[in-house]
Amino acid sequence: MSEPVVHRQVESDVEAGGGPIPAAGPVLGTTWEFLNFLGSRKSFAAGYIIVILTAVSGLIAPLLPLHSPLDADATAYLLAPSWTHPMGTDAAGLDIFSRVLHAPRIDLFIALVSTLWAAAVGVRWAPSPASGMPSADPRAWLHW
Repeated sequence: MSEPVVHRQVESDVEAGGGPIPAAGPVLGTTWEFLNFLGSRKSFAAGYIIVILTAVSGLIAPLLPLHSPLDADATAYLLAPSWTHPMGTDAAGLDIFSRVLHAPRIDLFIALVSTLWAAAVGVRWAPSPASGMPSADPRAWLHW
């Protein structure tokens, strides 16, 4: 299935007698077009599913009746997988399954904080090197 080529035309091109300018790529505007895009590219769909499942498991982990990922049980030392410990326990007696489900919470927090920090720094300092704006002066970085 071929993607339709989207053309955009500027007034100056029409006045100069130029034809339509092809867009850089397919424009995905609706949910159905995005789902069709994922349907045609299985590796993208698999990546989205993995990311969504990881995020959802981290968000719902505290709501599930699991063993605590932080409380060690000395009697549950290196247990094999069972119904009470689906992935077994580690050398400290911690339930591996609950630790696997709770781990994305920390990762998501780190990703969110680092993304927000990078966005704040980038928005503040991005125009400084080439634009000659007042923020190009390093002394102005301290004064928001």
